[in-house]
Amino acid sequence: MVRDQVKLPPGYAALWSGPYEPMARGRARLTYIIPFTVFLVFLLLYLNARSFAKTAIVLLAVPRPSAPSGSCTCSATT
Repeated sequence: MVRDQVKLPPGYAALWSGPYEPMARGRARLTYIIPFTVFLVFLLLYLNARSFAKTAIVLLAVPRPSAPSGSCTCSATT
C-alpha cells in the first residue's frame, strides 16, 4: 500500500477521501429521517381520516420507488 511506502514527518497524516464519505453520511442520516417522515405522514393521515383502515389504504395506494430507480434519482439530483 501507499501508506507503507510513504514516510511522513512527525505530526503529519495522510487521509484519502472521495465521494464515498458524503454518500455514507447521507445514507446514515436517511436511515432515521425516512422512517420518521413515513410515521409523520401516517399520523397526519390518521388524524384526518380517524380510521386505520382508510389510512392503510391511502398509504398502500401511493407508489414507492424501487431501489434502483430511487438511487438513480438521488444521483441525478446531486
